[in-house]
Amino acid sequence: MTTEAVLQAIRTSVQRDVGQRGLANLFQACPQDFALMCHSLAETPAGHLGIVTGFWIPGVGRGETDGPLGAVYLARTLPQLGITISLISDPFCRDALQVGLRLADCESTLVYLLGEALPAFTHLLAVERVGPSHTPNSVDPVTERVRFEQEVPPPHHNRCHSMRGIDITDQLRDAAALFESPGETITLGIGDGGNEIGMGKLPWSLIRAEITNGAWIACRVPTRYLLVAGISNWGAYALASGVAVLRGHTPAHDWYNKEFEYRILEAMVHQGALVDGVTGRAELSVDGLPFESYIQPLIEIRDVLRGVRG
Repeated sequence: MTTEAVLQAIRTSVQRDVGQRGLANLFQACPQDFALMCHSLAETPAGHLGIVTGFWIPGVGRGETDGPLGAVYLARTLPQLGITISLISDPFCRDALQVGLRLADCESTLVYLLGEALPAFTHLLAVERVGPSHTPNSVDPVTERVRFEQEVPPPHHNRCHSMRGIDITDQLRDAAALFESPGETITLGIGDGGNEIGMGKLPWSLIRAEITNGAWIACRVPTRYLLVAGISNWGAYALASGVAVLRGHTPAHDWYNKEFEYRILEAMVHQGALVDGVTGRAELSVDGLPFESYIQPLIEIRDVLRGVRG
C-alpha cells in the first residue's frame, strides 16, 4: 500500500455518519485535506501545534466529551514525533484537560485560556470548537445571499450555535479571532456537525442542505485544511496516526490501547465534569455512542497500520 493509500484508509476509518447527521457530502467536500494537514505537520521542523477545543452544552453548563478527549490524545502522542503541543480552551474545560493530561503523564503540556497571551505556533488546530455563524457578507453574494437573508434572522448572524440551533455565544471566549488572523500559522480544523471552526471552508448552502439547522449554525470561519469526521475525537486519532506514518514512526502500544483511552475518558468525566454532548449526562460515552462502539475507529486505524507493517 502506498503512503497516500494508507492515509486514505485512515481517513475512511473516521468518516462514518454514526449520528445520521447528513455528513456524507461533507466528508467528500475536501477529500485531499486530511493528507495535506498530515504532510504539513510531518514536514515542519520543530513544529508547535496549538489545539483549541471545548464546546459548551446548554442546559447542563458543562463542556462535552468530544473535543477535549481528542486534544489530550494528540498531547500524549504527537510529542513522541517531536511536535510540541499546547492546549487552549475556556475556564469550563480547563480542569478536564488537566485531569486528562495528568493521567496521560503529560503534565508538562501547557493549558492556556482563551484571551491569554499565547506563544507562536507553527500550526493551530480547532477540534470540535464552535465558531460564529455566517452573515450576509460571508455567503456567496450571487448564489446564497438572498436565501440566507430569507432564512436566517439577523439576531442569529455571527453567533455561535449548538447543533440544536441554541445561541451559546455568551458562554464562550472568542476563539475565532485566532483563526481569522493567523499570520504565518497554518490553520487546521476538525469537526463533525457544520458549526465548528474550519467548516467555513465549505459553502453555506452545502451545510444548509445537509445538516439539520444548518442554515443557522453553519460556521463562517475557514481553516486552510479541514477534516470532517463522524466524531471529532476520531479526527484527532486519525491525525496523530497520519503524521506518524509520514514520519516513519511505529506508534507505541498505548496509542491504540482502548482500556487506557477509557480510563482517560472516565477521569475527564468524573473529575473534570465533562458530559456527553448528545445526552447531556455525565456518562462514559461520546456523542451518544457507548464507549465500545465509539472506540472502534481507533482500533481500525491500528489494524490499518498493522497491515502496512505486516
